[in-house]
Amino acid sequence: MASTSELAKYLNVTQKQLRYLEQTGVLRKVAHNNWDTTDCAAKYIRHLQETKGQSNEEKYRERLVAAKAELAEMEAAERAGELCNYEDIMRVIVDEQIQVRTAITTKLPRVISLLELPVSARDREIVIRSALTKELRSIVRGKITRKKSKTPDMGEH
Repeated sequence: MASTSELAKYLNVTQKQLRYLEQTGVLRKVAHNNWDTTDCAAKYIRHLQETKGQSNEEKYRERLVAAKAELAEMEAAERAGELCNYEDIMRVIVDEQIQVRTAITTKLPRVISLLELPVSARDREIVIRSALTKELRSIVRGKITRKKSKTPDMGEH
């Protein structure tokens, strides 16, 4: 058994590093300011082997390099036309929304005006719903058919 300061010296770490190892679950106290030296040494060695002795700074640097490499790959793929960026995709979606909205606001009133409506309110509702559903499906089918004929890069960028 050892105190915190004794175990820190034994493992060649600072007391702050020892507290961090305890907080992350690598080491565990037996009681207040009382550590099992043998158990802690074995767990600390296993921890070093698993982390390859890297400090947090080294791990972060390694992750940063990997992230930068991944970003460079994505940018190259985007330039090659294999990816679209978020802004381009959102522009296409907004454009499609406007086109569908325009089709709905221009076609649906005309469709309704051409209907022969029954006298009964319930029957009128059924006829109108049916006509609107049919026209909406037609609008959507037309959008999908036109999209399938475009190139995979979503048209213009």
